[in-house]
Amino acid sequence: MKNIDPHKVLDNANAFLIAANRLNEQRPISNTTNFELPIVPYVVSLSFALEMAMKAILATDRKFVRTHELLKLYNKLPELVKNETIVELNLTALEMRMKLSKANKSFEDWRYYYESTSLEVDPVFLTRLATVLRDICQRLFSEKNIVRVE
Repeated sequence: MKNIDPHKVLDNANAFLIAANRLNEQRPISNTTNFELPIVPYVVSLSFALEMAMKAILATDRKFVRTHELLKLYNKLPELVKNETIVELNLTALEMRMKLSKANKSFEDWRYYYESTSLEVDPVFLTRLATVLRDICQRLFSEKNIVRVE
């Protein structure tokens, strides 16, 4: 594995989480009672933020998995991290796996939403999980004394 700075991976996760949150802002459309809400870019950004948060955690142990599949990434996380996430989100391990299974390929699927007849996603869950994992990763940086590579 090439030397990947987990801080840079987490920076990317944070950037996409910020972008997703901004895309989630409903804005009125002039001269109408309608609102614009760019749902596809919102879900894609949110899914990618979650993916990057998990990859940042894996990078703290010098592991890197080349996939966009959220469940595959989650399964590679340390058990302590998985346990902390289910406690923080008030879920069982089974509920976590079920929710991640539904969102497993959301980054890929939602980029090409027009090719699908139906897509389902829980953006509240994805946001909460990305936020929890980001916070865990930041703590791991301190605990493992992982400094930013310049």
